[in-house]
Amino acid sequence: MGFGGIMLNPKVADMIPYPRFEMVLHPKLHYKVGEDIVFYKNCVEHNIDVWVDTTLLNKHLTLMELNFQKTEEKE
Repeated sequence: MGFGGIMLNPKVADMIPYPRFEMVLHPKLHYKVGEDIVFYKNCVEHNIDVWVDTTLLNKHLTLMELNFQKTEEKE
């Protein structure tokens, strides 16, 4: 679902320790698991109910690393 269209009770922030929203490296597959999945896992571990309306359509943000290098100016 991602975090683009969530409603979150502020009490949840008190129940889940910091950092609440983080991407973690999957130990076997060697790719980063999204913060939404990690947050859901934390909710389950802290006995927090999660309700999802699968009829909502949200766009998803894809992240990629960009490397910027300083270039010399041409005269």
